[in-house]
Amino acid sequence: MQPQQSKAGLVQLGVPILDFNAAVETLATLRDQDKCQVFLGRGSSIRFIVDFDEFRVALGNQLSTPPTDAKLAKQVLEEIRLLLHVFLFTRSPVAACKILERNVFEDQFKKTKQDKESLSQLRSILSGKLERATSRLTSPSMLERADRLSATPGSTLEDVDLEIITHRANQFAETQTTVPFLRLRFRYTDGREPNFLYFPPWVPGNPSSPRTFDIDCDQTDLDLLVRRLKTARDMLGAAVESKLKAPTREGRSK
Repeated sequence: MQPQQSKAGLVQLGVPILDFNAAVETLATLRDQDKCQVFLGRGSSIRFIVDFDEFRVALGNQLSTPPTDAKLAKQVLEEIRLLLHVFLFTRSPVAACKILERNVFEDQFKKTKQDKESLSQLRSILSGKLERATSRLTSPSMLERADRLSATPGSTLEDVDLEIITHRANQFAETQTTVPFLRLRFRYTDGREPNFLYFPPWVPGNPSSPRTFDIDCDQTDLDLLVRRLKTARDMLGAAVESKLKAPTREGRSK
């Protein structure tokens, strides 16, 4: 990433700090409104499940400007994602800053290494951005999920794609349907196979291709899925609550 100068002449690191902080607050607000999910996948990968245009408008409102330019919005989302990714990979703000300094913002730090004041400013900006992003967008439950995913040898969900199918012909049976139905494509990774866990944490996204499987659904299938998922959520919630209420002995649950 190229070094920048602020209007006051101070060094900038990556996305301007004002835009970065506003984007973090925008994501946190949309999350609290159930309009955004900070999704943690295998290997500490982070994705923001959010309507991009809605994010741009909300970020513009946060900055008291028109909807944010799409290019800037993408840049700031990627920078936040990257900082969270490295932090969750290391679990240490100090270690995360070192990795980011040496591997992500390497060019800019090299250009200022002879200027102690600028170098100190860059490090302060980096640690400040990391602290803002992690304090607002991570949680104890996210850290627990990261632990579970790292110890899971089986399959883990990465995303679900949706597609409306409006026509299908079966040439073998000489039948066709024109009633729209939904195709769900589940993307998942298998912990028993080599995957992006072996890639540096600053590699954007998932360099390996998740496996997929499709399910064609109509309203009846969706009603069944919703019913079963509601039951599953209640079961898991009850199990977690029971675990939290269980008496402990020597600091460990029975």
